[in-house]
Order: sequence, then structure tokens, then C-alpha cells
Amino acid sequence: MTETLAKQLTQIIKQSQVQFESISEKDWNNKPSPEKWSKKEVLGHLADSAMNNIHRFIRIKQGDQTN
Repeated sequence: MTETLAKQLTQIIKQSQVQFESISEKDWNNKPSPEKWSKKEVLGHLADSAMNNIHRFIRIKQGDQTN
């Protein structure tokens, strides 16, 4: 079962990469409206949040409960 799941995940990643790479620079930077974020801004926010969460998990594992 784990091998099948790993193969499925690998396939999803490959398909997503093709779709990801097909987005033009214009589409990355396009803002649907002035108050909305572009795809690039959304991706940057998600990456930043992921890094903050990783650091938080590491601090928690090391016993730092301040955050």
C-alpha cells in the first residue's frame, strides 16, 4: 500500500510541476483587482508560512513553548 501511495504522490508531483511551469510570467504577476494578490504573492505567502511553521515545529520539539 505504501509503495502504491508513493507512486501516486510522485505522479501528482510530476503533473503539478508541468502545470506549474506552464504559467507565464504575466500570469504570475497578474492581480485580478488592486486588493487581490497575484499568484506570485500567494505562493510567496505560502512559502513564508511553511518556513515559519517548520521553525515553530523545531522550537517545540526542542522544548521552546514561547511561540
